[in-house]
Amino acid sequence: MKKVGIILVVIGFLGIMLALGMETSVSSYGVSRVQNIGLMNEQQNLLIVFIALAIVGVLILVSGNRKAQSTEKNSSDSVTRNCPYCAEIIKAQAIICRYCDRDIVPILTNGSVDEISHLEMPNRYS
Repeated sequence: MKKVGIILVVIGFLGIMLALGMETSVSSYGVSRVQNIGLMNEQQNLLIVFIALAIVGVLILVSGNRKAQSTEKNSSDSVTRNCPYCAEIIKAQAIICRYCDRDIVPILTNGSVDEISHLEMPNRYS
């Protein structure tokens, strides 16, 4: 997706340069030149199209980077399990289910049961 964004940005900027370099005047009766409305309209249309291509390319580049960052972030948090009480999906290291509010034994990322004897479990009901 990143390559598509780069290609669209390059095509957009090259097209903008092409449109800005267009000759919009025509010779009239010898030495004087006048602006041709049809050519000016064509230049305007090309500018709109190529600016839109460049903007779409930039948006694709930005969204591609965000997606890659969110994928990296989610990969570290992707270790999940089901709550033994309500069967909702929770993080493996959770000590309290966020859905049913019950205490559960956390599991380390390598799959073993975490020793939590050194932690004091809060008494939420007193």
